[in-house]
Amino acid sequence: MQNINFNFSGKNVLVLGGSKGIGRRVCELFIHYGAKNVYSISRTPSGVNHVKNIICDIKDEKQLLKKFSEIDEFIDILINVAGTNLCETIENISIDEWNRVIDTNLKSFYLSIK
Repeated sequence: MQNINFNFSGKNVLVLGGSKGIGRRVCELFIHYGAKNVYSISRTPSGVNHVKNIICDIKDEKQLLKKFSEIDEFIDILINVAGTNLCETIENISIDEWNRVIDTNLKSFYLSIK
């Protein structure tokens, strides 16, 4: 196995869904490997030192686009790791719950890339 040296110095990183789980760890690693700025967009703060938390419901198109417009830096790297799921049988899932999953797991990715 090769040693890989990551160096993100001078890079601005935006992590969609950076407050928990994989997203939080991604934020920690970008900080560790020298990213200039790491932004986390999520409904809750990441709790990671040196991460700039942007509180936002990523399902809300207007809110998400407004938050993007408030970032003063050019974003070099965009990471999409936000996600949610439903742990019910299909018979017990309402259309509103299904739409919430689609909006979080798909629509938010489309909007952030666009």
